Order: sequence, then C-alpha cells, then structure tokens
Amino acid sequence: MKYLPLWPVLLVLYASCHAPDDAPASVARSDVEQSEAATVGAVDPRQFTEYWYTGQGELNSYALTQWRYGEPRAGEAVLVFVTEPFSQRKQVKLDRPEADPTDAVSVLKLNHIRKFPT
Repeated sequence: MKYLPLWPVLLVLYASCHAPDDAPASVARSDVEQSEAATVGAVDPRQFTEYWYTGQGELNSYALTQWRYGEPRAGEAVLVFVTEPFSQRKQVKLDRPEADPTDAVSVLKLNHIRKFPT
C-alpha cells in the first residue's frame, strides 16, 4: 500500500522509454563511409615505427603560464618523447630487455617538465 503512489511515476518512466511509431529509422552508413571515418587521422604503422623506433628522443619546448598562489607565473614547459623497453609482467622499465625478450615490449614514454618560479 505504501508503494501505490510510485505506480504513476513508474508508468510514465516506462512509457518514455519507447520510441514513438513515427520516429525516423536510423540511417545505416555504408561500409565505405565507415572505413573512411575510421581512417581519418590514422597513421600508417610503418611510418610510426620508422619515426619513433630509431633510438632517439624528441624534445618540444613551449612558453608556459602557470598559476600559483593566485598569480600567473611565466615559465617553460618541455615535453620529452622517447621509446624504451617495458616489462609486461612487472609493469616497469626494463634495464636489460635481452634477458627476457618475451616479457619486453617497446612503449612510447612522455616526460612532461614544467619550470616556473614559485
């Protein structure tokens, strides 16, 4: 008896879950459109490998405005990208990947450094 006032609310919620009969059917996208949408911005894996797995890193430097103690502080942000061997089992960097090559996987690592006066 105490749940009787909830029935109208539940019926309204249930009725609102159904699409009206005059709702337009969803438009199916063609296979070509779907494949084009999936490749927008995609990078060829060979190009990625040739660029990142050369044993070198990439440095990016930016001007930085960092707010600290309610005031903007001028500084510099440096992003260092590098690939390195990683242990799948231990989830840490591998110092000697040749010791267990089945556990090693190459990962792309980012070091983000912000320098500004406090």
